[in-house]
Amino acid sequence: MKAQEVLKTHSDLKYQYNNDIANVFEEYLKTDYRRAAKDLFVAAVGDVAGQRVLELSCGTGPIARGLKQAYPSASIVGSDISSGMLAKAKEIEAAEPLGIQYLVGDVMTQGAVGGGNYDVVVAHCLFCYAKDKTELRNMAQTCYDNLRSGGRLVLAVNNDVWTRTSIMQPYRAGVSIFQAPISGHDPVDTQEGEQCKVNVKLPDGQTETSWHYHWEEQTCLQMLESVGFFQAKLEPFSLEIVPPSQRFDPGYTSFVDFPFSTILRARKPE
Repeated sequence: MKAQEVLKTHSDLKYQYNNDIANVFEEYLKTDYRRAAKDLFVAAVGDVAGQRVLELSCGTGPIARGLKQAYPSASIVGSDISSGMLAKAKEIEAAEPLGIQYLVGDVMTQGAVGGGNYDVVVAHCLFCYAKDKTELRNMAQTCYDNLRSGGRLVLAVNNDVWTRTSIMQPYRAGVSIFQAPISGHDPVDTQEGEQCKVNVKLPDGQTETSWHYHWEEQTCLQMLESVGFFQAKLEPFSLEIVPPSQRFDPGYTSFVDFPFSTILRARKPE
């Protein structure tokens, strides 16, 4: 199949992430590398049984589905700016109903989603779409505004693995991943807020090309604190959060050894 390319800055997502790209993304999710990222993030979110959960920037819904499968009594809402990605999520929901609601919305401006007042808000790789600190703050504010008092936030934020391309080598048996600044200089010299091009090549030859912005983990944490969150903390992904029987899964061990993201937790004051 011909390689597909998409401009994935936040402002272009609703136009560029069409159904074809959503299908490519679903193939990407089937790889051990991306499966591990999803499963370990769901485990990091923890018990949400009986709670209202909002996933921002949900894409085709893998995290939302993972949470609903793990905690059937949870009420899950997924929101994304791309109608194409949500069309794929709804197609999967129609084929295998779990009771997940999907809503189109721009995290920069949407305010309360589906009534807000959620017990938990989650997002996997959201802040990397902010082109500047104003957009970063707007994203953090939307997370805050959608939580009930005392609610918790769980994010996966990109770390500096993206600036050290050699560390991505273990994934290249099935998936080739490479990120480099669009300015062309060495990835190790990537600066805060710099736009980077990411190529993900799948085993069947399809390619997802996207554009992210590099934000330091501490910058993301401080932005959460600036909008009112407290108890904000970063923590690495660990095999301790999954059952012992799964800790030898090669996808899990590879991801934990060479993670592309870090868990960022915070709470909204009571």
